[in-house]
Amino acid sequence: MLKKNFSMFFMLAALLFSLFPNATAQGEGSLPVLVGIYPSAELYQTVGEINTLDNFLRNNIGPHVVSIAGTFLDIESPWWLITNELNSAWDNGYVPFVNLGAGTVSQPWTAKQIADGMVDANIRNWADTFRGWSSYNGDKRAFIAPMQEMNGDWITYKDDPANYIRAYLRIQQIFKEEGVSESAVSWVFAPNGWNNPGKPENIFENFYPGDSAVDVVGFSSFNFGTCWSYTASESYEQIYKPYLDRMAAMAPTKPIFIAEIGSVADGVDRAFWMTDTLSKIGAYPGVRAILYFNRTEDQGNIGEIVNCNPVDYSLDSSSSEGKDAFKTQVTQSPYGYWAPDSTDMMNIAFARPDATFEDVWPASAFAGKSTTPYYQSWVERLVDANVTGGCGSSVVDFSDVTDFTYRYYCPDDDVTRAQMAVFLGRGMHGASFNPPVGSITFGDTAGHWAQHWIEALKADGVTGGCGGGNYCPDVSTTRAQMAIFLLKGKYGSAYAPPPVGTDTGFNDVPVDYWAAAWIKQLAVEGITGGCGSGSYCPDSSVTRGQMSIFIVRTFNLP
Repeated sequence: MLKKNFSMFFMLAALLFSLFPNATAQGEGSLPVLVGIYPSAELYQTVGEINTLDNFLRNNIGPHVVSIAGTFLDIESPWWLITNELNSAWDNGYVPFVNLGAGTVSQPWTAKQIADGMVDANIRNWADTFRGWSSYNGDKRAFIAPMQEMNGDWITYKDDPANYIRAYLRIQQIFKEEGVSESAVSWVFAPNGWNNPGKPENIFENFYPGDSAVDVVGFSSFNFGTCWSYTASESYEQIYKPYLDRMAAMAPTKPIFIAEIGSVADGVDRAFWMTDTLSKIGAYPGVRAILYFNRTEDQGNIGEIVNCNPVDYSLDSSSSEGKDAFKTQVTQSPYGYWAPDSTDMMNIAFARPDATFEDVWPASAFAGKSTTPYYQSWVERLVDANVTGGCGSSVVDFSDVTDFTYRYYCPDDDVTRAQMAVFLGRGMHGASFNPPVGSITFGDTAGHWAQHWIEALKADGVTGGCGGGNYCPDVSTTRAQMAIFLLKGKYGSAYAPPPVGTDTGFNDVPVDYWAAAWIKQLAVEGITGGCGSGSYCPDSSVTRGQMSIFIVRTFNLP
C-alpha cells in the first residue's frame, strides 16, 4: 500500500510538472519573467478576458500565469475610474500596470504645461485616490508609467525631454506630498523603442529622469506585419534586441519591461515569431516582465490608412498557432507568476534601494543583475560617517511643489590633493571636524576653498607639500602618494613602515621604488589589494570611487 502511494505521488508530480513547468522555475535560483496582459478595453469592463486567457494558459488548474494587468488611464481620469481599474486588477490576482497619459483632443497638454503645474489639481486627485486605494484593507501596489511613449510623434507631451523630466518628477513629488507610500508604487520609464529618425533629439535616453527617480525601465515595440504599406514582419533582432541593449546601457541597474508587445497575424508566421521572440526576450539579462497588447485598433484610432482594419494584435486573431506558441513559452522557465501580495512581489519587485547619489546607484533586487558599482556600499559608509557630502547637487525647483534634488559623488573623477586633505581630516578627527582658521603657509593655496584643510593636514604632520613651498592642491593624487597619506593619517607624522624586504608583493613596484615600503604596508594591512593582475599601478591617479574604500578601511569607519 505504501509503495502504491509513493508511485501515485510521483505520477502526480510528473503530471503537475508537465502541466505547469513554471511552478518549479522559481526554485531554481533565478528571478522569473512576469507576464502581463492588456485586455480589449478598460479593465473594469474586460478583466474577464484576462481571466479567460489565464485559465487557458494554466489549463484551468494550477498556479496563475498572468501576474500583471495593463491599463491606460489619464491624469484627468475621475476617481471612480481610477479605483475601478485598480480594483479590477488586484481583486483578480494581478498587479496593475498603469500607463498614465495626459491630454485629450479637446484639451491637449504639453510636457511644459504639466511641468509648470497646470494639471496639479488632477495629479493630486490621482495621488489621493491612489493613496486611499493602496492603503484600504491591506497594502496594495501598482506599476505606474507617467506619460508613456513621450518620444513618439502621436502624443501631445512630445519633443521636450527637459520638461518631460520635470513633469515626471513633479508627478512623483505630488504623490509624496499626498502621502502615497513609497512601497506602493514602482515608477516606470516607458518610452516607445522607436523614434522619428528626423528627430534624433527624441531618442529615449534624452528623456530618462535618472536612476534615483526610476524603478523600472521599459519600452513598447510591435511587429506590424503587412498592416502598413511600408512595414513587414520583423524579428527579435530587429525590434527588441537593439532597444534592450540601449536600455541596459542607459540604466544598467534597473529591471527591464517590454511595456507593450504584440504582433499582428497578417504577413507573419506568428507561431515561429512567438517562439523565437519570447524565448530570446526571456533570456535577456534583467528582463523582468512582458505585457502583451491583446487587443485591436481600428483605423479611426490609428489616424492613418492601413492595410488591415482593424489592426489585430489579439492572440485569438487568425489561427490558434500564435496563441498556442505564446502559451508554450510563458508557461515554462524563465517565465513565472508572482501574486500581488506575495513576499517576492513586495520585497523584490517593489523594493527600492536606499541610496544617496545619482551616479552611484545600486542595482535593483528586481533586476537580478550584478551591476552595482563595486564602490557603492563604501561610498554610502562615507556618507553615513559624514565624511563626504558628494561633489555637488542639482535642484529641480517646482516652486509650490516640493523640490527634487539630484546628488552626485563623481566616482570616476580623480581625487585631488585638496580633496585628499578633506577626506583625511575627517577620517582622522571625525565627522564634526572643521579645520581651524589660521595663517596660510603654502605659496599656492591662499584663497583656495580647501586652504584651511590643507594647513590642518600639514599641522598633523601628514604632508610637507609637493615641493618649492607649494602644495599643488588641484593636482591629482597618485596611488603611491595615497599610500603615504593614508598611513601617516592613520598612525601619525612619526610613522615609518617596516623595511620593504626582498619583495613588495606587486609586479609593478620594485623594492627600490621610492614608495615601495609604504605600498607594501598598505597591502599588509588589507587596505588595498592592488589594481588587478598582481599590479598596484603606483603612478595612476586615485578615483573618488576607489578612495571611498581606502578611507573606510584605513579609519575603520562603520
